[in-house]
Amino acid sequence: MAVDDVRGGEVATHHLLDLGHRRIAFLETKNRPKSNRLRREGYEKAHREASVPLDPKLIIPPLADDDVSRGQAALRPLLDAKATAVFCYNDMTAVGLMKACRAAGVRVPQDLSIVGYDDVELTNHVTPALTTMHQPRRQLGKQAMEMTLALLDGENRVLDQVLDARLVVRESTARLG
Repeated sequence: MAVDDVRGGEVATHHLLDLGHRRIAFLETKNRPKSNRLRREGYEKAHREASVPLDPKLIIPPLADDDVSRGQAALRPLLDAKATAVFCYNDMTAVGLMKACRAAGVRVPQDLSIVGYDDVELTNHVTPALTTMHQPRRQLGKQAMEMTLALLDGENRVLDQVLDARLVVRESTARLG
């Protein structure tokens, strides 16, 4: 049971491309290499589909250990790479980036559009509210529980299911220009 991280990365990046952004960064993590790789695949796929060249300077490696610090540390490399938008590996990294933007006088979304991933509760309470990819955590939990109960009852109903993440557009992204 998993969320389609490739598709999620693709949808997040297409959202920014549809807003006119062409200098879109991907802010990586090192803690979760598989989902990071899959989300980056989606980011790269969206660029190819839109015929927008990928700039390696826009792939920002993890520059700190925890998510919030990683987002804060990424602001300078993002500005140096002339990013107008960024797709962050997760919401807490995006929150750290937003915190750094506020401290540096970088306006979100006017100067930098930001998309996170997960849709944690906090994303609706930061200013501006974070655009993010919603992971269907409740549905994942429900299906996992149903499979567990079926196994306990002697049924073999374990299925490898992949669910879609859903884009939740809030206030942290805007049309370029």
